[in-house]
Amino acid sequence: DECDSKYNHMKIYRQQTEIHDIRPEDNSTQRVVHMGENVLNLTFKTTYALDLQVNDYVIFEDEKYKLKRPVNPTRRGLHEYEYNCQLMAPQYDLQDALYILEDDTGVGILDENISINGTASFHLKQIVKCLQEVHSEWVMGDVEETDEEKNITYSEMDCLQALQHLASEFNTEYWIRGNSISLGKKKHGNPIVFKFGKGEAFYELTRQNHEGRIVTA
Repeated sequence: DECDSKYNHMKIYRQQTEIHDIRPEDNSTQRVVHMGENVLNLTFKTTYALDLQVNDYVIFEDEKYKLKRPVNPTRRGLHEYEYNCQLMAPQYDLQDALYILEDDTGVGILDENISINGTASFHLKQIVKCLQEVHSEWVMGDVEETDEEKNITYSEMDCLQALQHLASEFNTEYWIRGNSISLGKKKHGNPIVFKFGKGEAFYELTRQNHEGRIVTA
């Protein structure tokens, strides 16, 4: 595949302010698994130590990837520092919030082991409500609704685990775009997308799961 050179530089931001401009190495990668991983692994070198903090972020393909833990560089010489950073897509915000919240009636507090009955939309509403206690910017997106109700037990889960459990129980899928969570019908095959740095750019390898076989597209 022909490489796109627009990613030979990336800007690192802190609260919408650009703080660094980096040049990712060829071994930088993106890994995306539908309803699974979505991470950006960046390797880059600098001539001085950078001030990088948790929640600093880059924008890659219109998506914000954040540092979720501190980064320590490897010193390669007097004026050379090498960084290996894993930046996480927005969905990992859901791991910051435990699934504990008040119900819609305001009666009591739901603990870590409780069964809730309702439609898929109702269950998703509870997850988003809980998530908003930690990250207020998150909202519900589109929900392909049915009248089906399910009684689901959530046992000591964070909000990402609860969302995955909800999708499994209703045999459906979820999508995250920005800070919006949507639910829809299950499709055949879960795409796994890898992007690798090459010639100071990213190129793409897409694999599709067909009945247990991995096919390169």
